[in-house]
Amino acid sequence: LIDQHGVVKLCDFGLARGEANPNRDLTREVVTLWYRAPCLLLGARQYSFGIDMWSVGCIFGELLKREPLFPGDCEIDQLFKIFSALGTPTSQEWPEITCFPEYQPAFPAFRRQTLQQVVGLGVPATAFDLLGAMVIYVPAARITAANALEHAYFCPSPHLSHIVARASPVELPATSMCPATVEIGKQG
Repeated sequence: LIDQHGVVKLCDFGLARGEANPNRDLTREVVTLWYRAPCLLLGARQYSFGIDMWSVGCIFGELLKREPLFPGDCEIDQLFKIFSALGTPTSQEWPEITCFPEYQPAFPAFRRQTLQQVVGLGVPATAFDLLGAMVIYVPAARITAANALEHAYFCPSPHLSHIVARASPVELPATSMCPATVEIGKQG
């Protein structure tokens, strides 16, 4: 959900944790299917905040595209929708992929599309750059939430008019969200 001021509302934190414990196996049945990171679809039992940034990337891409990026019907269909857009990952680009319980060397070899092909045109280049930093296969290589807030997409002002323009007749206010004005974790 996004309101007329460009504020994104996230919900459904039923299995949320305040911090990750890397030494503990976790359930892979987290995150709504369309926003579930590939490592979870492949059976990962240990994961961290990178799965959340994948989900944020899927939501961001959905706002840009105005429809879900990867609308799978089941886990394997979800994985193949991701692979058909981002290319089937190889062990060279994601060395850990072969260690996941659901990994199959015979997965179809999809070629990577550009994010412009996946999302469509008419959005700023900085949006594609930010999206690309969120939907990277290797979880540790994904942009962090703090770094995402400092991304050029949000500076000098939010470029949200292309997201909200067709969804709402309300004009967005010209506000600044440069990193200097955003304080993470500070309540006010």
